[in-house]
Amino acid sequence: MVNDLYQFRVHFFSLDGKFLRQFSNSTMMMFRRPRVDSEGHIIVGHVNVGDEIEAVLKKIDSDLNPVLTLAKRPFVSKPPTTIEYFEIRRSTNFVWDVALEDNIVWGIFNKYEIFVQNPGGKLIRKIVREYDGIEITKKEEEKLIKDWIGNNPVPPQLTIKFPKVYPPFIRFTCDEKGRIFVQTYEKTEDEEEDYYDVFDSEGKYIVRISLKYRPQVWKSKKLYIIEENEEGFQVVKRYKVYWDL
Repeated sequence: MVNDLYQFRVHFFSLDGKFLRQFSNSTMMMFRRPRVDSEGHIIVGHVNVGDEIEAVLKKIDSDLNPVLTLAKRPFVSKPPTTIEYFEIRRSTNFVWDVALEDNIVWGIFNKYEIFVQNPGGKLIRKIVREYDGIEITKKEEEKLIKDWIGNNPVPPQLTIKFPKVYPPFIRFTCDEKGRIFVQTYEKTEDEEEDYYDVFDSEGKYIVRISLKYRPQVWKSKKLYIIEENEEGFQVVKRYKVYWDL
């Protein structure tokens, strides 16, 4: 499955690369980070626009028909005059992934709380971790805005609001053993690597690790990532993973 952000379509291919079909997702604004479970269902975040604008996390089938709504909450006002930076940059308020036995792991940016729901939507676990927060300096705010809109000035009718500290996490990835890897905003001293909190399948915190590149897939004791080579090209690389806890 390939999520085509700019054409507002979802494309499906066979494992040998044969094109199978495509669907339009234009009715689901900000259709982001679709994840597929073993039954072919898609867990995806998007934004509904009506009398109110709300971020929605839901499960849909392979024809994009709704199966289950996992969570929803207000997004931005209409029209927006003040926007939360992390909310608008992340497109929805949610972080999520598909875990062991098709359980769905998700959270909201403003709290270090991780919800684990079974495929039917029943809450089976809630992981809560203390979080002091990393302060966002004025200089960092300016850099974040520049990374977003370049050298263009912020429109005068728009106010970009930052929290005092960074959100507790950026994204989740899960391996086939049910471990949950939580990417945080904390970096190593040289700022080359990001720190990840790792929880086991029962929600127990087990270790903190640092990685230079974002995990894409954990499978068969392998980690697949995308990194940049010496020529500046992005390449997919596979690493063996060893656990000694």
